[in-house]
Amino acid sequence: MLLLKCLDGSSGGMRGPRVSLEVKDAGGKPVDQKPEGGRCGNMSQLTASDFFTLKPGEFCDPFAPEGCWSYWPLRLGKPGKYAVTLVYRLEGPFVTNEDLNGPASDEAKALTAKLPRGELRSNTITVEVVE
Repeated sequence: MLLLKCLDGSSGGMRGPRVSLEVKDAGGKPVDQKPEGGRCGNMSQLTASDFFTLKPGEFCDPFAPEGCWSYWPLRLGKPGKYAVTLVYRLEGPFVTNEDLNGPASDEAKALTAKLPRGELRSNTITVEVVE
């Protein structure tokens, strides 16, 4: 399956893929995970190296140092159990007018046409915060 890495702007919902953490407390109430503070509207240029193929049975680490997660910590607040699910939405726009280094390459634009559309959800894990 052809996928896109978590890009500059993905975790903030500014461009596809839109990547987020869905967190619920023990009572099933959503726990806000939006990054604190603001950010600029600029985003890195989309290139062919931003795409990868995930084969059946392979593993992809969205928290890898080169991904967008290094600046977005999981915020759970008070002690208790939380259900955490990674949500990856393949929806555009993938190419934006705000790309810092110019427009996306023709190769990258062609690859966006081959991306599946829809939502992928990880297995839900339970995280317990203790005092």
